Amino acid sequence: MKTDTRKVSNDELLAIVKQKPNRRILGLFRFHLTIYNLYKKESDDILRKTVGEPPVIFDSLLTNKTEQQLYLLMKNRGFFEAEVQTVKKNRKKKVNLTYRIRSKQAYIVQNIKIDCADKDIGDIIYHSIDEIKQLEKQNFNTDRLNKLRETISKNIRNNGYYFFSKDYVNYTADTINKEYAVDITLHILPFREKQKTISNTDSTVFSLHKNYKMGNIYIRQDFEPSVPNLAGDTLMDKGGIYFIQNGKPRFKPAILSYTLLLNKDGFYSQTDHELSYKRFNSLKVFKYTNIQITKSPTTSSDNLLDCYVYLSPLLTRSFSLEAEGTNTGGNLGIAGNVSYQNRNTFRGAELLNIKLKGGIEAQPLIIRSAENSEIINNLPFNTIEFGPEITFEVPKFLMPIRIDKFSKRANPKTIFQTSYNFQQRPDYNRSVFQTDFGYYWNESDFKKHIISPIDLSLVKLNPSPTFKQLLDSINDPFLLNSYRDHLILAVKYSYIFNNQSKPKQLHYYYFRFNFETAGNVLNTISKVMDFPLDELGSFEFFGIRFSQYVRSNIDFRYYIKQKNATTAFRFATGAGLPYGNVSALPFEKGFYGGGANGMRAWRVRTLGPGSLSDSLISSRIDQIGEMHIEGNIEYRFDISKLFKGAFFIDAGNIWMLNKNKNRPNAEFNITRFWRDIALGTGFGMRLDFGYFLLRFDLGIPLKIPSSENPYLIKPRFNAPPLNLGIGYPF
Repeated sequence: MKTDTRKVSNDELLAIVKQKPNRRILGLFRFHLTIYNLYKKESDDILRKTVGEPPVIFDSLLTNKTEQQLYLLMKNRGFFEAEVQTVKKNRKKKVNLTYRIRSKQAYIVQNIKIDCADKDIGDIIYHSIDEIKQLEKQNFNTDRLNKLRETISKNIRNNGYYFFSKDYVNYTADTINKEYAVDITLHILPFREKQKTISNTDSTVFSLHKNYKMGNIYIRQDFEPSVPNLAGDTLMDKGGIYFIQNGKPRFKPAILSYTLLLNKDGFYSQTDHELSYKRFNSLKVFKYTNIQITKSPTTSSDNLLDCYVYLSPLLTRSFSLEAEGTNTGGNLGIAGNVSYQNRNTFRGAELLNIKLKGGIEAQPLIIRSAENSEIINNLPFNTIEFGPEITFEVPKFLMPIRIDKFSKRANPKTIFQTSYNFQQRPDYNRSVFQTDFGYYWNESDFKKHIISPIDLSLVKLNPSPTFKQLLDSINDPFLLNSYRDHLILAVKYSYIFNNQSKPKQLHYYYFRFNFETAGNVLNTISKVMDFPLDELGSFEFFGIRFSQYVRSNIDFRYYIKQKNATTAFRFATGAGLPYGNVSALPFEKGFYGGGANGMRAWRVRTLGPGSLSDSLISSRIDQIGEMHIEGNIEYRFDISKLFKGAFFIDAGNIWMLNKNKNRPNAEFNITRFWRDIALGTGFGMRLDFGYFLLRFDLGIPLKIPSSENPYLIKPRFNAPPLNLGIGYPF
């Protein structure tokens, strides 16, 4: 494909081409065609069909169609005088096709006028004038004009014009007596309605469009599609909504009327209609939702619409038993849980989940001693973990935020969660109690906010005598603080942007920003109450030191979708600063490198910090830092419907923020940045079962910061880690 303009992307042009060469892996070799040619026996038919790809046979008719459609595309992009030429070259039994496009000069939209006889609709269109004017001084583009028709139509429907559609918005393009310029006129057509004449023939009647208000609203919360006409009692809510049900209503009327955005006596809105569907589905208590709008049969007014909401609820209570394979940073295990769910705890569509989890896992030992050698030799898994978890979700904001002070369109939620987790390892036992509550809401379809005013964690750690002796011998205050009991009282905020759900999106983004701070309230209370200090100069609550820190991180991802392939980019960075009461970040709040979802050429928590020597790593002490920078590129391609492949490259490391004599070269220093950056590559095989994806990634180190020559880039094939993961790494 050769073109002399960048105004039309190659992706758009290539999408039109009817015949394309057989796929190449990484643009190098035609793997699928090779498989097709290798396996020709009937016994190999499955492999040939699932993985193989037949050769593309040249078809001159399809080439002509491609040429015609390329011209139409250029014309629709404003290049009315474009020329498309196909150059064909024969090479033995192969044909090389080159589509040459001479765009010539583009036609520019000079003015956009509105032709509308209805003043009320004209006023609505005027509110979209900025979007209309954006098309002026731009290339003529039919896609943008059609999108503008949809936008205008939706804005009009949002103002009560239920029977309006984009078919009533047409445009004409005038190029007469204009040099490479176009005048666009948007025509708003009158309402068309077919009526029977006296002679019983069809006649089309034209009139002004009517805007409609909502009349009666009926909500049936026990609807069964198999018995659509089941009779029921009708009750009226204070808001003028009729509720139809048999017997005692399962859901309180207030939560249903709160979820529905269409209001009695208010103008119909297409946006509110669509959002109401999403809001009912987001409650997770209905298996079927149908919102029908019909013209009201009342004779008092001819501009009323009635709304019928049909809801089919899921079972209120359910029990489940699940077993699963786990992969925590590359450590394999087996887990199971038994859970109870109540989807309507207090008849307000509240979700209550009670779960009891347990599992075993194979974790690398920090030390091997006589006291745990018997366990190591007799059991493939050396870590036992179990504990309960309770989650309670309310589909609105609770204290101290009033519902009426916040837009219902934001789909607000309040979530309470509490859990206890006990972990037994040969090196230590750890107990973690956590409780928090937070507010969730959507700013738009792609933007979400999460605030957790209270996030409380209590971590108690009981090290084995041998492990404690090892920590004392290392004499590193950072490590000693990381493996001590601690209390965390934090405030958290997260912002998430994700436009992956946008239809037909070829390029999409994901961005997450997290911020949290902890210990300030407890520190203030301790000073006001004049609590005594412990032997290390720290305050304690209930005999446990509390952590004080500020921490933030970002995660940015960019995806480029192609046919049968995706290129994914990620950049992640963050930092945590301990201060005040404790001089080290809690272990679970530190950053780490390596593992199945990060630097895959290193095992989890074995990379860094900085260019720190491997002497600690050889003792299997988990390495954590206070700062993190990482970048990843991954090319994912289809091998067959089940099998997917990938090639990747990872770069990054973790660092400390300040110098530490016990950890030389672990601190971040901009002059040593390239020296400290680790570089790894590798390839992966994925099994896509539809409902989940099993991933095998083999990582190969290329540049090792702690090596004798940290600037040397070469592949190291001695024992590269094989990472097992569930789902994509990012």
